[in-house]
Amino acid sequence: MPRPDHFGLLAPIYERFFSAPPPDGLRRALKLPTSGLLLDAGGGTGRVTAQFAGEAQQVVIADLSQGMLRQAVSRHGLQTVLAPAERLPFADGTIMRIVMVDALHHVYDAASTVRELVRVLAPGGRMVIQEPDWRIPSVRLISWAEKLALMRSHPHLPGEIVAMARQAGARARCWAPGDHSVWIIAAKPPPGAP
Repeated sequence: MPRPDHFGLLAPIYERFFSAPPPDGLRRALKLPTSGLLLDAGGGTGRVTAQFAGEAQQVVIADLSQGMLRQAVSRHGLQTVLAPAERLPFADGTIMRIVMVDALHHVYDAASTVRELVRVLAPGGRMVIQEPDWRIPSVRLISWAEKLALMRSHPHLPGEIVAMARQAGARARCWAPGDHSVWIIAAKPPPGAP
């Protein structure tokens, strides 16, 4: 039985309640601008990467919610791809920058998602996964509320996500900016790098 598209129902009002994080930190972590593609995995309405239009050859939003992707096109004019993060329709090593904000805990399989993100990441490319800091008790309440709403919330601790990225072949580290979130910043080594 297919699961309900909660995000599709929220799509028309989503950006009224969930604003994009300030772009400067992500811009620095992603080392923008880039001459390659920027993928927003699980990017929904495009609220995050719409801020970076013009700082990449092209911005593409991949999401599983048609309603969210319609908003990305109508509000921000972004290119979209309807695809689960675990099976992206891109060739190996073709994406220069990847961002995934507040979405990893909603995917069906986090380890498969991280492997897939590293697979499509180009050698020398960079990726930032931003997640709520589930180590904070008040943040854990959000996860329980999302589970009650049947929104597939499956939190992973920062060290687990770093380990997933490293196992997939990326260099990865965690940074906690102090705003109840954590960032996993990863890079795919170029060929021949130690």
